[in-house]
Amino acid sequence: WNVAQIAAVTTAVLFFDVGSFNGPDNALQDLDTNVEVLGEVARVAAWGFFAGAILQFGVQLPNVLRLAKGLRFRLDIKLQGVRDVVGRFGGAVLGRGVVQISALVDQWLASILVAGAIGALAKAQVVYILPVSIFAISVAAAELPELSRMTSHREIRKRSQAGFSRILFFVSFASLAYVLLGDKIVGTLFERGGFTSDDTLLVWLALAAYAIGLPPTAASRMTQNTLWSQGDTRGPAKAAIFRLVIAATIAAATMFFFDRFDTTAVRDAIPTLFDDGERNQALRFGVVGITLGSAIASWVEAYVLGRLAHNAVPGVSPLAPLKRLAPALLGAAVVAVVMRFVTDGLWIPLAMALSVGLSGLTYVGICFIRRIPETNLLLQGPLRRFRIR
Repeated sequence: WNVAQIAAVTTAVLFFDVGSFNGPDNALQDLDTNVEVLGEVARVAAWGFFAGAILQFGVQLPNVLRLAKGLRFRLDIKLQGVRDVVGRFGGAVLGRGVVQISALVDQWLASILVAGAIGALAKAQVVYILPVSIFAISVAAAELPELSRMTSHREIRKRSQAGFSRILFFVSFASLAYVLLGDKIVGTLFERGGFTSDDTLLVWLALAAYAIGLPPTAASRMTQNTLWSQGDTRGPAKAAIFRLVIAATIAAATMFFFDRFDTTAVRDAIPTLFDDGERNQALRFGVVGITLGSAIASWVEAYVLGRLAHNAVPGVSPLAPLKRLAPALLGAAVVAVVMRFVTDGLWIPLAMALSVGLSGLTYVGICFIRRIPETNLLLQGPLRRFRIR
C-alpha cells in the first residue's frame, strides 16, 4: 500500500519536474501552470492510493482463503453475528476514528484564521499522528482479538495493562521530544526552500500543544479495546463525541487570542531558537489554540474511557504506567533542555540527532535501571550480542 503511493508520487514528481518550481527561473507568471501541475501530481497520488489499497487486499486474500477454506463472500443480515457487527459498526468507527475526525475539525477551524494556518496545522498533524499510528493503533489492533477471546476479568486486566505499558513507553518519550525538541524535529523534516525558521517555530508550537495530549490519545485506543471486548461500543462513541465537542469549544475560544501573537513576540519569549533573519510577521499562532483544545479534550476522553473501562473490568487503569515512567521522563527532559543550549547554532539535523539521541538514551537507560519490562523490546538484541544478563 505504502510502496504504491510512494512510487506514484515519486514518478509524478520526476515526470513533471516539480523540483524546478523553486528555481530562480520560475517566474511569478507561471504560477497558474505550477498549480495545474501540482494538481496533476495530487491526482496521480490519489490513483496510487487506490492502487495500493487494491494491492493490499490482493496480498492478504490468498492467505485468508488458505486458512478459511470454503469461505464465501455474501451478506446475510439474518445471521446473528452479522446483525451484531452492523449494530456496533457505527459506534466502533466513531470511537476508532475520533483522531482523524478531530484533525478534520481542526483543519476546518484553521481555515478561519490567517493565511498559512492550514499548512502549519497539516504539517503538525502529520508528525503528531505518526507515533499514534505506529505504536498505539498497531498494539491495539494486535491485542483486540486476544482480548475478545478472554472471559476472565483478571486476564483482560492483565492483558490490557500490558498493552498500556507498551504504548506509553514509546509514546511518552515522543510527546516529551515534541514539546522540548520539536523545533529541531520540524526543522529537520521541513525547513528547506520557502519553509523558513519562522514556519518551523509555528509548526513546532502547534505540535507541542498537540503532544501534551499524545499519551492519553494513545492510551485511549487501547482502552477502547477493553470496552469492545466487553461488548460496549456505545461508551467509546459517546466519549469520542464528548472529545470533539470539548476540542472545538476550547479551540474556538482560544484560537483568536493566540492569533494576536507574531513571530517576534514568540522568539523574545523562548531562548535557543534558530533565527535565519527572515522574519515573517504575517504568521500568527492561532493554530496553537486549536491544537491545545484538542490536547485538553484528549485528556477528558481518556478520563471518561478510563472510568468506563474500570467499571467494566475492575482494576483497569490506562494511564497508570506513566507513574513508573516519570523518573525516566524527568531525566530525559533535563538532558533535552541542556542539549537545546549545547547544540544552539549547529546544523539543524545534527542538533536534532544529538538532542533527541542523547535524551532518548537517557530515557531508555533510566528505564533499564528501573527494570521497566518494555526496555527489553529495544535492548534484547544488543544485550544478547554483548552477553549482558
